[in-house]
Amino acid sequence: VLLHFIAPLLISCSFQFSILIPEGFTLNPTCSSKLQPTCVHTLTWESVFLTILAPRVDAPIQSARFRLKAMPKTAPRIPDIDLENWMGNLPENIKEKSLTWLSIPGSHNSGTCDLSSEAGNDAFCLNIPMFARPWATCQRFPITYQLEHGIRYLDFRLDFDSTKDRFFITHFLRSKSSPKTCLESVRIFLEEHPKEVVIIDFQHFYHFSDSLKDQFLAGVLDLFESMVCPVPNEDQLLTLAYMQANGFQVVLINRYKACKSCKTPKNLFFSPRDFPTYWPDTDNATEVIDKAKMACRIQHSFGYITQEQRTSCTLI
Repeated sequence: VLLHFIAPLLISCSFQFSILIPEGFTLNPTCSSKLQPTCVHTLTWESVFLTILAPRVDAPIQSARFRLKAMPKTAPRIPDIDLENWMGNLPENIKEKSLTWLSIPGSHNSGTCDLSSEAGNDAFCLNIPMFARPWATCQRFPITYQLEHGIRYLDFRLDFDSTKDRFFITHFLRSKSSPKTCLESVRIFLEEHPKEVVIIDFQHFYHFSDSLKDQFLAGVLDLFESMVCPVPNEDQLLTLAYMQANGFQVVLINRYKACKSCKTPKNLFFSPRDFPTYWPDTDNATEVIDKAKMACRIQHSFGYITQEQRTSCTLI
């Protein structure tokens, strides 16, 4: 693909513009010697910002050519780090720290790498898959791949379809992989990596009655069995050392209050109060940092969950 841009360089100045780069490609700029493109920002499915500098005041009109170059389909691994076992390999003094004091990498809408064309109950407008899928897809790789590359926090939005009597993972569109399949991938990984811990956060339950929610959460407990870490008493610090010593590998977060009729054991699910979701809702980096500092000053005992989503920028 060859993109062509012509800029009238009548005075000594710089021009900045953006190019939308399709998934799986990078930008390889080539141009005449009098134009010097500088790549400022490159992201898959994002705008690539480039600056063209005029060499002198009387520079003639020039054209700059930008060639799209195919990228490898697999994400590169970070060298010399055992990402599959990084928790087990931490120093003992770090394992004695509270789990909420550790910076734990996670994925947003973890089960959305294989979305179907079927709208979920969280869809808020007309379902047009060709437009909805790029927005709804937050992950390119399945759960096992994420865990093998260091992810230890998983975020799921759940949906129930009464016409099919089935549970789904959803983010506007429904995933082809069932919640059970994704959670079984977590269990298999943990069985093969006994020193690793995964935090599983059930962020939303769409179209769930109390009994359906009970049914789903009971199935989660049956799947992970003794791997599930109970909510510790006030005098017990939740640490990696404590979890590894007791064979606990799963921290479950349930963000909906249990009803009086619910039968799910409350002591096996952490509450939103234990792991609040921090969402400053701003695209200003300074505001994000300021609000994060303010949140940390309020409470130090909670495990704050922060989310960053890179979105396209419009050059004005």
